[in-house]
Amino acid sequence: MNLLKLIEILQLEGAQLETAFGTDFSPPMIDAARDEAAKHLPSELNQKINYVVAGNEKLMADLARGLDQSREQLNNTFDCIVGVNTFRYAHRLQSENQCARDIFDLLRPGGYSVMIDMNRYFPFFRSKLRHMFSQRTNETYIPSLKEYTRPFNDVGFKIRESRNFCWIPHSAKPGLLALCRKLTPVLDVCCSSLAMRSLVIAQKPI
Repeated sequence: MNLLKLIEILQLEGAQLETAFGTDFSPPMIDAARDEAAKHLPSELNQKINYVVAGNEKLMADLARGLDQSREQLNNTFDCIVGVNTFRYAHRLQSENQCARDIFDLLRPGGYSVMIDMNRYFPFFRSKLRHMFSQRTNETYIPSLKEYTRPFNDVGFKIRESRNFCWIPHSAKPGLLALCRKLTPVLDVCCSSLAMRSLVIAQKPI
C-alpha cells in the first residue's frame, strides 16, 4: 500500500522512477503486494518494482541475499528509503543502530530516509489499553520520538525533521474521521507530543 502510494505521488510530481523495491519480512505479504501492484499499476511501472523478503532489523543482509548482490554493490544506490510501522521492531530486537547504519550505507550521498511509526505517548491505541495492567515486554515496546531519532543521528544522518503528527486512526469511520479532522489544528497546537505517529526525516550528508 505504501509503495503504491509513493509511486502515485512520484507520477503526479512528474518524477522519473528508475527502480522501486518493496520489502516485508513475511512472504505472504510480498505475494499480496505483488498482486495489488499488478491490479493497480500500469505494466511499464509494475515492471520496475522488485519485491524482497527482508526484515527491517537486518535490511542490508536480507536485501543482499534477496537480490543476489553483495553489500558493496548495494552501498550508495538508493535515493530514498521509506519505512512505515517498521522501525519499532528493530528497537524491540535492540538492533536499531544496525538498522540505521544499513539505511545510511544503502543511500546515496544526499539521499533521504523517511521513518513513520507509532508514538509511545498516544493514549488511545487499543493494544495499549489492552495491556494497561500487564507488564511491558520487548514484544510490545513502542519507542518515543527521541528514541526513534537517536540511531539516525548517531550513524551520521542530518536530521531534517523529527516530530509527532496524525490524529486520525487509519480505520476511522466517517463520523470519527470528520471529528478528528476538525480537532487536528487545535490538537497540534495544544498537545502535539501525544499525536499518533512519530516522523523522522533524515538526510545522508553529501
